[in-house]
Amino acid sequence: MTEENRTASRRSSTARQATKKVPSQPDQASARKPDEIDKRVGARLMRLRKARGLSQVGLGEALGVRFQQVQRYENGKNRLGPSRLSKASELFGVKIEYFFAEESAIESLDSLEREAPERYLNRAIELFSMIKDPQLRKSVINVLEGIVGRNP
Repeated sequence: MTEENRTASRRSSTARQATKKVPSQPDQASARKPDEIDKRVGARLMRLRKARGLSQVGLGEALGVRFQQVQRYENGKNRLGPSRLSKASELFGVKIEYFFAEESAIESLDSLEREAPERYLNRAIELFSMIKDPQLRKSVINVLEGIVGRNP
């Protein structure tokens, strides 16, 4: 056999190996059982959603998925990807760590959240500063005082 024939034979063998079928793997989504971390992240997502009075449909719209996908996230059947986890974190005003922390740490985070309403305060200041009419600003203050039960 000439050198040319050997080279051609090697190429042919390599090509056959490359086209061999790999045994099919079972569908990973159906074969995979929910991981404990997936369940924890899903439970935290559900807790936040319910605490904010948000439906699965509403959360799905905010995350860009259907409500069925939100159900799968909350049950830990599907993993919440990094970009959607980031969106959920922003939507609920929590750090991403909230979804992964142990329960005792969550209680601390929950108490901090109750004690630190600055995200609402910053938004209120931003919106209030957009009101140019002084009389309308005074009306807004009167409404807020009425809501909290204070008399002007």
